[in-house]
Parts: sequence; structure tokens; C-alpha cells
Amino acid sequence: MSIEASVFGALTGAVAGGLISYFVSSKVAKKQAKTQYNYQIQRTRHDWYTQANTLAELTEHDWYDVMNQSEVDQETQPADRFIPRIEELRNHAARGKSLDVNGDVVDGLEQLAADLSAALTVMGSGDDLWMIEHEMHPVIDQVREKATQRATELE
Repeated sequence: MSIEASVFGALTGAVAGGLISYFVSSKVAKKQAKTQYNYQIQRTRHDWYTQANTLAELTEHDWYDVMNQSEVDQETQPADRFIPRIEELRNHAARGKSLDVNGDVVDGLEQLAADLSAALTVMGSGDDLWMIEHEMHPVIDQVREKATQRATELE
């Protein structure tokens, strides 16, 4: 065997080894990037569900604070409590849609925002709020239950 053939064989082997190493490294890097991305999405969704649960609790708390304001002699104005909460609920629901989370939780948040808006309208007219409260409780419970369940699944 000549020197040229040996050199050619060595170079060919080195190039082939380099290409194999490159492709293997590329596959490993892609898999690591995908794993990291999936972890970040999972963590973001977990945090979203946790916040959805918190918003449901805060909505219920706001509701009772406003409904009981005459009993505890507070200066709580319904609009001051409900309007910021309505915005939070709507924004969080919109963010949930972009994260492709459970539709029942998103719908529940949107329903709670609609219920608070309806309550502001009804309060101004002097009508009874029992129907809104009656509709709101199952929605709050549903949001809490499903959000807690999904957050637990993502841990």
C-alpha cells in the first residue's frame, strides 16, 4: 500500500468520524433543547393553573366582601373591587388560551368575569343578586377543582 493510499484512508476515516460525531452531537443537542422547552411549558402551565385557582378564591372573597359590606361597615365600593378583578380574570383567561390549557378552566374564568360584570349592572338597578351568586359558586368550585387537578398533574 502506498503512502498516498494510507493518507487518503486516514483522511477519509477522520472526515467520516467527524461527520458521525457532528450528527450525534446535533441529535443530542436537539433532544436537550426540546426537553428544556417542554419543561418550561409545563412549568408555565403549572403556574397558570395555580394563579387560576388563586383568582377563583379572590373572586369569591371579593364577592363576599362586597355583599357583606353593610354588615361589617366597610367602605368597599363594588366597582373598585370588581372591575380590577374582571380585568385580571379576562387577562388570565386570554393567557390560558395561548398556553393551550384546559378549556373548562379558561371558560370558568371568563364566566366569573361575566358574572362580576353582571353583578355591577344589577347592583345599579337595585335587583336581587341571588341568581348571579347561585350561578357563580359552581363555576368557582369547577375552576378550583380543575385547576388544582391540572397543576398537580404537572408537578
